[in-house]
Amino acid sequence: MRKKIKERIKNQLRVFSHSSDVSFSPGFSERVMEKIDEIEKRERMMLDFYGSLQTVFKKVALIGAIILLVLLSYNIKIGDNFSEEEAVFASDAVYYDLNNLPLF
Repeated sequence: MRKKIKERIKNQLRVFSHSSDVSFSPGFSERVMEKIDEIEKRERMMLDFYGSLQTVFKKVALIGAIILLVLLSYNIKIGDNFSEEEAVFASDAVYYDLNNLPLF
């Protein structure tokens, strides 16, 4: 689709350059096409950057989930310090402290 738009712009610039040599300065069409190329390059860079961030986030999220499961299973396995409820949920003391914070 961008190629169609780019070709249409090029064709229109050719028509304008032949019909109105007086109203546009020399090299106008080249400057316009350079601007369009710059915009496309910026868009491609942003999309590439977004794709790389997405890939890194997926890897970090997966590693974090695995570490969380390992720590949870370790807490449940040692058993004498934590009940299963405390390993997964907040204890009563933590809930009481959070409930009394001025933010809530």
